[in-house]
Amino acid sequence: MAHTDQQCAVFDSRLLLGKVEPVTRKMLCSSAIEVWKMMDSSVS
Repeated sequence: MAHTDQQCAVFDSRLLLGKVEPVTRKMLCSSAIEVWKMMDSSVS
């Protein structure tokens, strides 16, 4: 179950990351994806 840029966009809209530096956004998005992966593995 791959997490895509679309989910990063959802993450952006939730935390209003549109005003954050692109590199910071990418780091935050990657961190969120890691969290989602852990959640996915703990659920399944």
